[in-house]
Amino acid sequence: TTSAPARWSAPVAARNASGISKLSNIVGPVKVKGVCLADELHDLSRAAGKSDGLTTANEYNAICAEYLFRAKGGTNDWIAYEVPGDLRQVRLTAFFAGAVDGPRLRVSADGTSFADLAPRQTVRKLPPTPGGAAGRMQRTMVDYEADFPPGQRHLRIEWTAPMELDRVELFHP
Repeated sequence: TTSAPARWSAPVAARNASGISKLSNIVGPVKVKGVCLADELHDLSRAAGKSDGLTTANEYNAICAEYLFRAKGGTNDWIAYEVPGDLRQVRLTAFFAGAVDGPRLRVSADGTSFADLAPRQTVRKLPPTPGGAAGRMQRTMVDYEADFPPGQRHLRIEWTAPMELDRVELFHP
């Protein structure tokens, strides 16, 4: 299923040295080529579902390149997303204390029957922290990116080992 381009309407405010103006009348609809659902994992509220063992982490940010919020889980934990149109691409960033293992990305058109997605990955070993509360801990940062086959609206990210997921970006029309 191919979705029509998204159309958005919104009020607009101006900002300058004097402050912020009152909101305008609603402007639009404006055609957009695509939308990005960006989840910075402050509280897991943007997810369509998650495993019971998944928690949020916001400690020792120095070992995670100062990324502030992360979904922290172990083997068999998961988080799921759903968008109103076809997914085009996913990008996510994860941190590993040990060996890089996973995550498993699974896609679905209907939310019940899933297939594996093979992401491209960029691995970067971060330097150990100089000390302090993090005590010279070290993490490996991995950026993942994958394109979706047509007709997919659901993404499930599954932990295959201990991992902290920092950011999820889902691009869709």
